[in-house]
Amino acid sequence: LEVSTVAQEHYLRGMFYFRSVTKLGGSEDDFEIAIDNFRAAIEAAPKWALPYASLGTTLHFYATSAFVAQPDIPQTFEESRKYLLEATRLDPELGQAYASLAFVAHSYDFDFEGAEALYRKAIALGRHPHWGNAIMLRALGRYEEAVEEYRVGLLEDPLSIGINMQLADSLRCLGRYPEAAERVDALLEGNPDAVGLWSFRAFVTARMGDLDGARTIVNRYHDTEHSGEFAETYALLGMHEEAK
Repeated sequence: LEVSTVAQEHYLRGMFYFRSVTKLGGSEDDFEIAIDNFRAAIEAAPKWALPYASLGTTLHFYATSAFVAQPDIPQTFEESRKYLLEATRLDPELGQAYASLAFVAHSYDFDFEGAEALYRKAIALGRHPHWGNAIMLRALGRYEEAVEEYRVGLLEDPLSIGINMQLADSLRCLGRYPEAAERVDALLEGNPDAVGLWSFRAFVTARMGDLDGARTIVNRYHDTEHSGEFAETYALLGMHEEAK
């Protein structure tokens, strides 16, 4: 299949903005730029499977991202599925599309058996969707397995905020609070103003028994619009009125 230079340029631009979101945090605008460029690539090369798969992948990230204010989750997941299925029709050997369909299956359809089959299909085609598989294992409460999958995913994408944060949360669920704190501290070095990271750090600090340290963190945000993000930590500290 010959692909025009225009289609390739749009595709590469879309990937640049998509990766800026998954690796660096990005913004809702970055998502929209990526989506617009993948759509332009499809328009320029309607028989090229890759932009369909990348658009479908970007859409399911968009539906579940903390950087998007109010996504229409059902509509976005259904649109993601549509483009991913078209990618598999155009190229039945495209592992990326099956990996992302697996994510849609477990995150939106709650079809875990179907998702596992799709992940196996993706792996058989040479795609190793460790992050997606880890998310599914975490949803099933299989935290030890999830941690191992997240760690392998980080070998491929060590800068991913999403993988690092979800690994930290899985460690928290296992009661491995020092490891979770170490993981989130590394993220805070590059994102010192991220309230969500500080909320998580306050919680694990309290769980480790350092109540004064946790109190120091929550006091920074006590009278701000972000105080609600610290409700769990307020409860651990016995600050029940604030927790409400």
